[in-house]
Amino acid sequence: MPQLTRYHIAIAIITTIVIIQQAYSSITYRSSSSSFLSPWVLPTHDFPFLISNRRLPSSRFPFQPPSNPVPVHYDREKVDYTNHPLSIHRPPSNQFVLVPHAKITRPVVGILTTTSNPGPLLRETATSLFGQSLQNFIWVIVDDHSDQHDSTTLLDDLATDPHVIILRSRRAPHGRNLGLQHLLELDAAPPYICSLEVGDMLEFTMLEKMAWMLVSNEEWSIAGSHYFNIGITANETINEGLHSGWDNFNHRNYVPGAALFRSEAVRSSGCRFDDKATQLVDDGYQDWDFWMCFAEAGLWGGTIFEPLFWHRSRSAPLSADNHQSMRERIFTRHPLLVHPTKFPFMPPKTSIELEPFTWTPAFDQMLAIHEKTIMIVLPMMAFGGADRAALNIVRMYSEQGYRVTVLCTLNQQPQGILLRPYFLQYTHDIHMIPGFLRTDDMPRYIKHLIQSRGIENVLLLSSQLFYEMLPAITQLLPYLKVIDYVHNEEEHWKAGGYPRFSILTQDFTARTVSGSDMLRQWMIDRGHTPSRIGVAKLGVPFSDFTPATPSKRRDAKKRLLNLDPETVVVTVVNRIDSRKRSIIVPLIAEEVRNLGVEKFQIVMVGGGMAFDAVMDRVVGMGLQHVVRLIGPSNKVHDYLEATDILLNPSCREGTSLSVAEAMAMEIPAVAVRAGAIPELVGDGLPNLGVTLINQTLNHEPPPELITEFDEADAKLYAQAVVDLIVDPNLRRTMGENGRRRIESTFDQKKTLTGLFEEVKLARLRKSFSPDRRIPDVSMVFALQNLLHEWKVQTDLYWGTYYMYKKFS
Repeated sequence: MPQLTRYHIAIAIITTIVIIQQAYSSITYRSSSSSFLSPWVLPTHDFPFLISNRRLPSSRFPFQPPSNPVPVHYDREKVDYTNHPLSIHRPPSNQFVLVPHAKITRPVVGILTTTSNPGPLLRETATSLFGQSLQNFIWVIVDDHSDQHDSTTLLDDLATDPHVIILRSRRAPHGRNLGLQHLLELDAAPPYICSLEVGDMLEFTMLEKMAWMLVSNEEWSIAGSHYFNIGITANETINEGLHSGWDNFNHRNYVPGAALFRSEAVRSSGCRFDDKATQLVDDGYQDWDFWMCFAEAGLWGGTIFEPLFWHRSRSAPLSADNHQSMRERIFTRHPLLVHPTKFPFMPPKTSIELEPFTWTPAFDQMLAIHEKTIMIVLPMMAFGGADRAALNIVRMYSEQGYRVTVLCTLNQQPQGILLRPYFLQYTHDIHMIPGFLRTDDMPRYIKHLIQSRGIENVLLLSSQLFYEMLPAITQLLPYLKVIDYVHNEEEHWKAGGYPRFSILTQDFTARTVSGSDMLRQWMIDRGHTPSRIGVAKLGVPFSDFTPATPSKRRDAKKRLLNLDPETVVVTVVNRIDSRKRSIIVPLIAEEVRNLGVEKFQIVMVGGGMAFDAVMDRVVGMGLQHVVRLIGPSNKVHDYLEATDILLNPSCREGTSLSVAEAMAMEIPAVAVRAGAIPELVGDGLPNLGVTLINQTLNHEPPPELITEFDEADAKLYAQAVVDLIVDPNLRRTMGENGRRRIESTFDQKKTLTGLFEEVKLARLRKSFSPDRRIPDVSMVFALQNLLHEWKVQTDLYWGTYYMYKKFS
């Protein structure tokens, strides 16, 4: 009888759970595309894994990338001003949604908008607001006597959203101050405010990033960003801003109208919008005057160096007369600022070692948690092979319906953001955190991203910071599965590079995925647990690489390089640095000429630390007409269309994507026999598409030096290149062999399926690795820090060397 009772109890519990889940899933939500309401409700929780059964199901709340994605360029020469946040060529606007049935009682941000008889442009503004990653905001709309049916219907619809408060007013010039005062007098006034005009649009992470920048920089009162002006007659990209300092007074206003400012700064300064110059209100005068009032009070701020705001100009460009009138009034109202030294100068506060920090999040996002989420962690979005591999992974997960969060732990501009326009094709949620946070706030922001998005799986790609944070982050978030992906060992950097980090931190990861069988064995030989490391080759999107026809190749040579069609183009697609052995390329070119070949050109596509050294070498050897350095480029595919032979003379390589992409385009290659390249090309099999070189150099030289190894290896590479230059039939045969190899073994549609499977195999470790070769990571990182800061005083070799040099 007791057994029967327990059985019935179990059945009753299961039945109850099923009924609750069915009731929950039957709740009807209004899509953000058909309404502005945001009734996506889930309670926030410190431990998302406890409510994973209450995630919004992807079947009911799908998120798919655009069918025809277009890069979101920030370069003035490339910007497509129609590719705004709501463009059909960008991800949908429902990546972030409000927790259902939410009551916004303690808003973080207050939005201020004035309008009269608004039209469709207000719908765009609303959509960009309701899709924000920071959902904990209120939107005060001051309506100046709207009386048209469509407008009042729109406002009534908006008023039903929990974010929105409608204020009625018949005093148009005073509307902004009315709304501002309302925000300041709320029982729980938002600490941050921004002003938004009808038709303006925000990138979907703007509020979150600006609010966190002000949290991280307490001495700042305003947070701005780069932005776009789009309008009827003119479009422009504004890369100036708060960081432009006194130019904002003396020249023109560069501070974006939607910059976030502190409520407390308004109270302390008494600043309000100037509503007396009614003839200048529509020309941006009120914003300019408002920011100069802050400056005169000694209040200023900083700029996020990415375009986060799209301002829509609804009138003709400002005339010279109107601008002069505005400038004269600004000078009259703020005479203190006429002297440049009186303008506030507020660089970001410098971080220091061992500065105290907290894990406590700055505020509640009020974000709903979705069923399919993942975070991708990488250092930057440069144009290297690893970064392009990360882009392919983001694309793959996005196409599978995942809401992808991209976290970058380093910030180097412009090299480190070259791929950002392409990442934005698949996700709005990209965070290059050193761009808006002080170092001591980065750990809690990372924790905040993971928790607010309900992320349970993190794919780690080559971030030293995240590797070193793993013991802490996995202790704080014990449910988090971190899967690290490694593709290349570097023996002369940190005893193996990121694979060494992977070995040392394997007790804190749920699985390791290697880009090749070779690297997997390398890691096992050095202490990684065999059962916890798998293989998934990155592959290339084979269908994206179509071999260039002879006519297309001739055209590309002429268009890109202004070369005669008969000139043989040898292309190097790599970073220009010592690891890629870029300094040897001019020597190879000279040896090719010594072998009697004249009609060729070596084209180097890429940038890096050794760019100037290689350029100096080219000029010094008189090879300017033979070796051309292009620099970083997002037109790699175009340059491959002009290419007859690919050259890769690296010191070492993982799985070289540049070689794989060349093979996919039927381009024969000459490459080093190192790393996973032999595995990629099928070394040992007949009919290869790549000539492999057994180079003599086995270490990384300084980028500016030429050694006897370089001179010897240059001859080997040059001979292989000449063999292909003089034999077009060999080039064609090897190209066809290479393309077949990539199609059968390295097509991304096949290889990255393996990555999905490896992520599914991830399991949290229940005990530490028994391998005695794996020391405690705190000891390893302590020694790393010692060698970094005190090498000369502690390391035997260097200490002895300097002592000898001093006394000899």
